[in-house]
Amino acid sequence: MENNYINLSDKRKLGYSEYGRKEGYPIIYCHGSQSSRLEMHYDLSFALSNNLRIISIDRPGHGDSDFNPNGTIESFANDTNQLVKNLNITEFSVLGMSAGAPFAMGIAYYLNQKSKKLGIVSGFAPLNNETLKALNKDIRLIL
Repeated sequence: MENNYINLSDKRKLGYSEYGRKEGYPIIYCHGSQSSRLEMHYDLSFALSNNLRIISIDRPGHGDSDFNPNGTIESFANDTNQLVKNLNITEFSVLGMSAGAPFAMGIAYYLNQKSKKLGIVSGFAPLNNETLKALNKDIRLIL
């Protein structure tokens, strides 16, 4: 694992880590809620055996990434675009875990010329009155 960061055009810092093979097919990983780029701590033998380069990005305000007071899903896609340009990546796939799912979908949507496939694991449901009722008190408090 390599921990890195870039300075974005608006002077914020964007933290990321890389796992797997440096020359492998790039997958942008969007971590879950209350987590960071370090969430990708699993047995990564699958990444090595499948020639994958997993790039796990800290969303703004998480880990090594500076908070973005005007942040949106689209602005995170723009941050990601700056990162992939900096890494000389022209094509990638995206994977979102839990609350990272909306951000992964945003990257796939806004960077559709570069993003080839999208995967969602335990995607976060839309937050509305009906879904709030199904959550326990601790999760409602976090949200």
